[in-house]
Amino acid sequence: MDKKSTNTPLYQKIMKVLEERINKGVYSINDSVPSESELEREFQVSNITARRALNELANQDIIYRVKGGGSFVKNIPNELKGKEKLSSQKIVSLLLPFDKSAGRSSDIICGISDCLSKYDYCLNVVNCHDDMEEERRLLKKAVQSSDGVIFYPRFSNCHNDLLCLLSVKEYPLVTIDKTVAFEKLFSVVADNIGGSYELTKKMIQLGHKDVCYISNAPLDYSSTVQERFMGFCKAMEEAKFPVSEKNYLLGFHDICMLVEQKYHEATEARVYDAVVERI
Repeated sequence: MDKKSTNTPLYQKIMKVLEERINKGVYSINDSVPSESELEREFQVSNITARRALNELANQDIIYRVKGGGSFVKNIPNELKGKEKLSSQKIVSLLLPFDKSAGRSSDIICGISDCLSKYDYCLNVVNCHDDMEEERRLLKKAVQSSDGVIFYPRFSNCHNDLLCLLSVKEYPLVTIDKTVAFEKLFSVVADNIGGSYELTKKMIQLGHKDVCYISNAPLDYSSTVQERFMGFCKAMEEAKFPVSEKNYLLGFHDICMLVEQKYHEATEARVYDAVVERI
């Protein structure tokens, strides 16, 4: 990094990234831009720095801010008009099915952002709000406005028509947690079968015979749930322990039904007691 870049204030660096995204169409007129807290996580800066970046963009009439409602694109920056590309920096969009603060999303975002920064790429994080139609719309938009997409699908085997076309066009897209069947697209997934198999095998080695598999999601929810259940069944079969319906609960509804039969309220402790009683 040259001296000039090192001396550039952090809020100006954030402004530049947001201006580039607006220029490339990542954010269109009246689209919302990342909030102060989202900028804090993405750029690892303080709230003061994030707020100043947004306020400066508002002062330049590039965005407008709504108290309690967020910040939105107002105008395309004058210096970006008529230019096809402002700089050599490229954009990769990360589509998440849930809020960026949920689960280990922040770890995923930080890991991807750290890697991309080494190659002068910037990361655009998009929340699909757990909505299939919104996910499809945002996927199409990300493909049009980004140089590549990292896609964390809500469910398996969704948007296959779009993914097939992207595969044929050899568009750079990688899925997280869900596998895809198209040869030009790639997936990063955990060894769900192996992990579940080893966990179940360890329980059996410790002398447990009545091992129960519990999932808050039903079996048809995703390939992840199916693979974990497969690993469980494989370990049980190898140990010659027959798997029956008393050995698994698939779906939060099933768990609640089991607990409510006795307690009329589902708490973690009561779920455990009900499962132990059942097996």
